Amino acid sequence: MRAKAITCALIFLHGEAAASAWPQQDGHAFLSLGYEVAVPRDELRADADDPAPEFEGYRTVYFEYGLTPRLTVGLDYGGIETNITGIVNDEMERLAKQQGYTSEQLAALDATDQPVIATWSGIAFLRAAIGPLDARHRFAVQLGFGQRHYEQKGLYYGLEEMKTETILRPAVAYGYGFGGARVSGWAGLEASVEFREHTSGEPKKLDAILGLRLGEASRLAYLLALQSGDFPGSDPYAKLLPGVVVRVWRNLSVESSLIWGVAGDRTVGARIGLWVEF
Repeated sequence: MRAKAITCALIFLHGEAAASAWPQQDGHAFLSLGYEVAVPRDELRADADDPAPEFEGYRTVYFEYGLTPRLTVGLDYGGIETNITGIVNDEMERLAKQQGYTSEQLAALDATDQPVIATWSGIAFLRAAIGPLDARHRFAVQLGFGQRHYEQKGLYYGLEEMKTETILRPAVAYGYGFGGARVSGWAGLEASVEFREHTSGEPKKLDAILGLRLGEASRLAYLLALQSGDFPGSDPYAKLLPGVVVRVWRNLSVESSLIWGVAGDRTVGARIGLWVEF
């Protein structure tokens, strides 16, 4: 959703067509590279015990190309790196206590190599615009097919395995452009569900985006995104991402955003992205 939202932002920054359900122009391409990091807010308190809080680093690569005025193909990749130092230290301490270790020996067991679990998913997709291409209200449907690399929990700690499975991800999108010369903007919604080959449950996501541009000559676009989802084994979540997009040179723009979990998510973080049209 974030990369597609930036597609809309770039449309407004270059003063071209009104916002839509994110179709790419015929023969044009869009590439985004992004990285975000998030940390549980509770671990940032001054009285927090763990000097090395757990964090998640999320890398994204998004590419799309306009085959026709209605059809867009692309690739959506996301990779997560989770620092589990705290989890490892807690488990080591629990096991060591069972074996009668002293406090000095327990202190020496703290993990120092910053253990990280890396997972990823990659989706190739085809998106089709529905309805008139010049309408203010725009709709699109999308079908994605790819793979997911994930951690399979073992019977005991230390028996985890990394697995790969095929995934199918259909989605629907809606976009609406508004405003005039002094103030213009766009709003959008995207809903998706993911069907997985081996693991149970179907992750569901619903994302919303609101963007504003002040003045036709402005190099800035202001964003407010709401990301929500319901994933197997986790509580439903929602988080806000306020941000700004700056066109720095011709078809090159930079996005920066804050991350704040508002429901089922207690993280705080930041995101930086590089966006290129060609």
